[in-house]
Amino acid sequence: MQNKCYYTEIPNDFIEKSAFLSSNAFRLYTIICRKTIGFHRESDTISSSQLMQMCGMHSKRYFLRAREELLKCGLILIKHKGNGRGNKTIYAIIKGGELAPH
Repeated sequence: MQNKCYYTEIPNDFIEKSAFLSSNAFRLYTIICRKTIGFHRESDTISSSQLMQMCGMHSKRYFLRAREELLKCGLILIKHKGNGRGNKTIYAIIKGGELAPH
């Protein structure tokens, strides 16, 4: 039986900026890549709690700092849909100044 090798593409912009990112921002970005590019999506609705769990983060404060770091570096785009309890956060990867193709 042959083993299949599955992978997620990572944009070059991220690789070039990764040396300057915190470890939390690095982990968060790779998870967002997995949930978007890895599933051939341009964007995805992902809860903060799911991202925190997948990244192994236990502090909402550290999660928000990492997310803000990725926003400031121009690596991700965030859209909020709805308001109140039904609010959803949509994440997208920015690749070379443009949204990553799916």
